[in-house]
Amino acid sequence: MPKTIAEQLATEAKELTYRDLPPEVVHRVKRSLLDTLGVAFGGYLSEPSRILQSLAKEMNGPAESTVFCSGIKTSCLYAALANGVMTRYVDFTDRSFLTKEARNNTGHHGESIPPILAVAERQHATGQEVITAIVLAYELMNKIFASIPEYNALFDTRGWTHESMRTPCAMALVAGRLLGLNEDQMANALAVAGSFNFELGIVNWCEEELTMARNLKFPYGAYHGILAAFLARRGFK
Repeated sequence: MPKTIAEQLATEAKELTYRDLPPEVVHRVKRSLLDTLGVAFGGYLSEPSRILQSLAKEMNGPAESTVFCSGIKTSCLYAALANGVMTRYVDFTDRSFLTKEARNNTGHHGESIPPILAVAERQHATGQEVITAIVLAYELMNKIFASIPEYNALFDTRGWTHESMRTPCAMALVAGRLLGLNEDQMANALAVAGSFNFELGIVNWCEEELTMARNLKFPYGAYHGILAAFLARRGFK
């Protein structure tokens, strides 16, 4: 039988290796990583960031991943939330454009780096594994964007946010790779992540800056993508 789309994406996510990456891509990823950490430091003392750090302390999860700047150790899920919120706060992470038209902006791809680092720290991943995971996340988010005709028009006019589709699906595969899932498990993780997480874009664009919720858009989706990978590893379909 031919592979499903989920299975095809899982295969691609498993087969990508560090050796496949051109030196200029590796160099750009390193720059993006350093840039994203700098952006996160800029949002560290913000109120949304302090709230998420306080929550991470209160939940007292396993000491497997680090909250940036603070040294707090918590679960990779809560680290993904806390680090993602401080990264989103100043809105200076990498953006990606599939065309020269601003309306085809695919979003802040640099926001994929905090959840990747959280899972990578838990798994004691190498630097090469982290770099490959970041490239994979960027590629997957672009593919999801490119697969939907009139992507921005669909989500802007019907009230959905673009993070609601691309983030959990992309992060399910990236987290699955870092967790060592096989292709079937990764396809299941993608399916689980794609079954939920369609948040309304009521607070969007200029208006979204009036709420703290805007800072959770990507981290919340990443949280559920990582959770889907953990579920799939245990046989959840």
